[in-house]
Amino acid sequence: LDDLRFRYGETQNFFSKNLHYHLSTEELASANRCMEGWVAGLQMASILLSSAPDKKRLFYDFPGNQRYIMDFFFEEIVGRQTDTVQEFLLQTSVLQRMNGSLCDALTAREDGQEMLEQLEQQNLFIFPLDRKRYWYRYHHLFAGALKLLLQKNDPDLIGRLHQKAGEWFERNGYYNEAIHPAQDLAFLCLGIDDLRKIG
Repeated sequence: LDDLRFRYGETQNFFSKNLHYHLSTEELASANRCMEGWVAGLQMASILLSSAPDKKRLFYDFPGNQRYIMDFFFEEIVGRQTDTVQEFLLQTSVLQRMNGSLCDALTAREDGQEMLEQLEQQNLFIFPLDRKRYWYRYHHLFAGALKLLLQKNDPDLIGRLHQKAGEWFERNGYYNEAIHPAQDLAFLCLGIDDLRKIG
């Protein structure tokens, strides 16, 4: 998947050819950072740019909540996977980085490493973080879409997944990372309480 991603110069050439709007160096850097060189994402960004009233704000407001991106992930990527893969993707979407053992802890399965390797072979928006392919992470926009889908389908599961992740990190000596799931869970609960007050 890394070979398919645009670098900064390629992103610059892409927008120069597809837009009449000239992006500044800062905007190009933001676009490339946001999309992580994902070509289809850059194409959708160019469509949004063509009609955006405030183009300078587009890439700062972009991550994770644009309808075109979410629809693409839901319909073209996640929706075409088997039930087993969909369940794995949703359950592991809460992780900033993952390995086979950690995935097993969250999914109650024993094939986490095989699943990660399968997702990588399918170019399913997942990146290895080391040469041994022990740690992986999802493209951040893909992870955002998965989290939205998980929130919609089973919001109660999110807290349990964060708790399992925290327990795994602590059990395996990653004490700093064990704190993050707990913090994420606290913010999640705070957000839910606030929504209930508003409702």
